Amino acid sequence: MKQHLIWLILASWCGILSCSQNVLTDIAKKDTNEAVFYDAQTKINKHNYTAAIDLLETLDAVFLARPEVAIIRASAYSGRCGLDFVQFVDELDNFSNASNVFLPLMQMYPNATDSKIADCFESETILKSFGDSDTRTADQNVLMSFSSFTKVGTVLSRFADTDNDGTVDAGFDHCDTNLLPDDAVREVGTGIALAVTSLSNAGSGLADGVLTDINNFCQLNPLLNIFCTATVKTDFSANEVTVLRAIIGSSDQGVGSNSCAGDFLNCICP
Repeated sequence: MKQHLIWLILASWCGILSCSQNVLTDIAKKDTNEAVFYDAQTKINKHNYTAAIDLLETLDAVFLARPEVAIIRASAYSGRCGLDFVQFVDELDNFSNASNVFLPLMQMYPNATDSKIADCFESETILKSFGDSDTRTADQNVLMSFSSFTKVGTVLSRFADTDNDGTVDAGFDHCDTNLLPDDAVREVGTGIALAVTSLSNAGSGLADGVLTDINNFCQLNPLLNIFCTATVKTDFSANEVTVLRAIIGSSDQGVGSNSCAGDFLNCICP
């Protein structure tokens, strides 16, 4: 089953990176938009995301706004944030149930930085420009979902595992807004919601088990429903941020915190 999923992912990923070749009608001229775009794609194929982004940023605004170009730009930012499609699919087995989603995501993205979070957010912004999940293409939704999961893992790693050993820092306190800012909590919330809504509309069958588990998790308590629906940070009320913070700190549903153990209802910050 895993091998089948990997081939599906590779087919989709190759579609994102290669099917736009019809725009490369004049690559022999090195200074054309088409030539620069082609060069950027070769850089992405070699995982040289910074070089690809630098090239893409030189393109004129009209060319850069083309859907086939914009999705490549989004993939470059996702890659620099840490997304590796094949690795991600390979790790899906670790997402055995909703209580395990957050910890494996944190462990997948060590050495997280603020700039990597910003890269994931930039990819998210570009993909949102295509419209809501029900109007985006399957490729756009797959990239959005995986990039959003990557954003969640990067945020959790950045704030809860600063020594990059795969476990929550001994001094991590999910209630301390200096250790876990409200904005980071909101990014985790929107990341999960964007991943869920995008996967639901991708129509590919990818990560169906993870999607089902997270949706079931969101139905466990009325306080959790917002976790699967709010795709804009400002949609979260202060109370909902408090709930999201408790989920992150919970050892049952989140990554755990030395200031709390058990169900998220036991981890509500004073």
